[in-house]
Amino acid sequence: MPDSRPANQTTAEATTVSLPPVASLLDDHTPPDAVSVGSTAAAAAAEDAALGEPELEEAGGEPQWGPWRLPAVTVPDNLRLQTAVARLVVQKQRIDAIVREGQLDGLWPASWLGLDGRSIDLTAFVHSVLPFIPETGQGQSPTAAGRVNLKFTLGDDSRWDRRQVARPRALAARLGADERALAGQPDQAEVSLISPLGLCVPTQGKSRVGFLRQMGAASMAARVTALAYPSPSQLGLYAVAPGGQAQVWCVLGQRQLRRLEAHWLSVPLLNGYGVPEPKPWPENWPPVEAVAQALAECRGKGVPEVDLLGLSHRLTRQAQGMRWVSTNLLQMRNWLPRWRFFLSSFIGLPLLLLVVAMLALPRAIEAAAVAAILGFAGGAVAALAVPWVVARQRDVN
Repeated sequence: MPDSRPANQTTAEATTVSLPPVASLLDDHTPPDAVSVGSTAAAAAAEDAALGEPELEEAGGEPQWGPWRLPAVTVPDNLRLQTAVARLVVQKQRIDAIVREGQLDGLWPASWLGLDGRSIDLTAFVHSVLPFIPETGQGQSPTAAGRVNLKFTLGDDSRWDRRQVARPRALAARLGADERALAGQPDQAEVSLISPLGLCVPTQGKSRVGFLRQMGAASMAARVTALAYPSPSQLGLYAVAPGGQAQVWCVLGQRQLRRLEAHWLSVPLLNGYGVPEPKPWPENWPPVEAVAQALAECRGKGVPEVDLLGLSHRLTRQAQGMRWVSTNLLQMRNWLPRWRFFLSSFIGLPLLLLVVAMLALPRAIEAAAVAAILGFAGGAVAALAVPWVVARQRDVN
């Protein structure tokens, strides 16, 4: 969480992600000072003075960054991880630019695209690139005011930038000020910090991140909530090819599995975090094709995830159900009798024996009848109880 060092030093911040986006309409759809494009010069001067940046635009100067009062949020002291996080931030900026121009449609996962088709849903992007981010409230630290390093902060650069702002320097000075992290202040920014990674993800104020970067700002004030993330030892990457299609799966605790929709983004970041390179699929785990089928069955039910232990038990039950076993008719769950055979064997045969006995023993009709009846009863019991039928175990009670 925030430390006591001055925030104008080049330090990064540790943030975690997982909060649902509650982006302000003003910040995410319209540049906050777009309403002032048609305002008078007097009104513009009055607003600049109120912001503490008098005649900033007219003088052509840059925003006065700092000195800041809020502490900077620190990032893990891992150069490889910092490089991977910074690279992901740059890649997200480039993806925003491509999507905004309407280029390479269909290249990105459908879950990334916003309702307008010309922007990336930041929450969907983060959950796709970083699997197993805890839900809101799980492993979550109290919220505190601080300054996040924009080098390690994802944003939404697809909606507006400095070219659409009437007075970008004055706006940058306002959106970068410490007051944006104070409760009750207008244009407040909120950020989730994935602490173990040092990756910051805004939940409110997403569009200002790219704008402030364009204006040369190194940090941004925000209300920061730190989130936990599984340790590298709990995560495993596996290279598979179900149906001949190369994929990378991520497994948590050797049980929960998710497919990495953008493994070209996820694998370098997870490698920098300490997760080993993708390995071959273990032979003692459920077959790849069975897992792929289970993933396909999860579509439309949130983030597709497979419980490998549960799947293994289900496959074991299915395999046992396909074994041939000896059984009797009383244990059969589903069976269709051959009535002609049944009538001829267990009714016709005893009657025939009765007639033969009556003809052979004309003076011992009662004994012949009893013998025929006992033969009929014994045959019926044997037919129902003796395991003379072979069936699949799944069809046996």
